[in-house]
Amino acid sequence: MSPLSLQYIKNLNLQNYANIVYPLVITPKARYLALCGNIIDPTVYNYRIYGSFLNYCSTHWEKVFYVPGPNENKFGAGLYELCEPYKNIKYLDINVYKVPKKNLHVIGTSSLVATKWLANSLNDAYDDKAQALLLSYNCPPLLIHPLK
Repeated sequence: MSPLSLQYIKNLNLQNYANIVYPLVITPKARYLALCGNIIDPTVYNYRIYGSFLNYCSTHWEKVFYVPGPNENKFGAGLYELCEPYKNIKYLDINVYKVPKKNLHVIGTSSLVATKWLANSLNDAYDDKAQALLLSYNCPPLLIHPLK
């Protein structure tokens, strides 16, 4: 298995800045980007900022995994709809994305209280002999290698 090239960021709170220069906020240093919550407070005013930030991420990373945090949980299905047009942005809230040809299950959850679902997702990765990458607002990314 090749090493995972992942960049991780959370708590950007982009709504606090009037003029945002995204390369100064986050510069690409890996193939994959994990956005793990509180990127922006999702109000109607911030839709434009959200869209331009997602466009920046989509064009600068091979894959973007977006896990909502407490701010985004207020947004409901709207955040999924904002991410949907971007083929390389995967919105993960209590769901799994299997990275093609990488033997990797990316497990995303905004809350670690969904323990039965989480256990089942980890077991599925184990059954597939795949690595599992757990992404959540509540903890740093955790890469779990399959047992040999």
